[in-house]
Amino acid sequence: MTTTEGRNVAIVTGSARGLGYELACQLIERGWLVAGIDFDADRQAELAERFGTERYRAFVGDVADETFVEDDGWYEAQERYHRFLERHKGLRVLYLELGVGGNTPGILKYPFWRYT
Repeated sequence: MTTTEGRNVAIVTGSARGLGYELACQLIERGWLVAGIDFDADRQAELAERFGTERYRAFVGDVADETFVEDDGWYEAQERYHRFLERHKGLRVLYLELGVGGNTPGILKYPFWRYT
């Protein structure tokens, strides 16, 4: 596993296309590790292969869809988020929420509030 020591970390929702994708690319180009969240599993796999896990960590889910936090995959996703946060504890983490408003699920909000 690659280290994030001394690196900036960004969490970008909607990272597979559009503004989220462009932002993720810009951050990766500048040396950031991007944790990208998007509902398009095929595109996420493509991006993970293109950039490699040392630069892009893919999470599949639609943060605007309540079933994202209610189905069986919720607990698995929650555990991955918590592991991600623990591994990057003490680093500056940029969390960008693109295309989603106040309805962002607590799976994303609570851990970040707790660490800030």
